[in-house]
Amino acid sequence: MFESELEQYVMELLDELGWSTAYGPDTAPGESFSERADWREVVLEGRLRQAMESLNPTLPMDALDYAVKTVNGSRKLTPSRQVKSDPLVSSSLR
Repeated sequence: MFESELEQYVMELLDELGWSTAYGPDTAPGESFSERADWREVVLEGRLRQAMESLNPTLPMDALDYAVKTVNGSRKLTPSRQVKSDPLVSSSLR
């Protein structure tokens, strides 16, 4: 299996699980509409903050800031249990 095939498969799987995805080059560091300063930033903070505000409209700003910092404090990208349990994905993660 080629990397591009695995990527397409995972993108479709994430879509089925309700995740929203973005085309990598659109979020690339240094681009005019970049959403990250570095490729190691796996969480797009602006999108995370918008989602948290939308889901928790009465949450005080300091609590929202704390939640965003907590999520961003975990820099390692860890696939969700549903994605890990997929045999095709799981064999590629080894």
